Amino acid sequence: MDRTIKNIVCSIAKGLDASIVPDDWTGISSVMHLLERMRQEGAIVIIKLDGERTSKNDNGPYSFVVTSGPLGNGSIRIDSESIDVGLAYIISEYNKRVWRLLQN
Repeated sequence: MDRTIKNIVCSIAKGLDASIVPDDWTGISSVMHLLERMRQEGAIVIIKLDGERTSKNDNGPYSFVVTSGPLGNGSIRIDSESIDVGLAYIISEYNKRVWRLLQN
């Protein structure tokens, strides 16, 4: 996984004065407080682990969707081979649209 997007998540957490996300974070427990913050803001966060996606033609067994709340009618979605990639993507995209930290 690209370390840059994971490092962005660490910076987002610091910018929100949230609990520290370590540079070497992995898994949902490391970023759960960010997902919880999204939920508290009215967003719906869905993580799907799909045991039926097993072929090379699939987009990956993990789906991530964020809707509602401050996104209005918009949504964020990714299918991924990795939980970490999916988590980093939805958090960084939510940041771009809602929190707007780290933008020039």
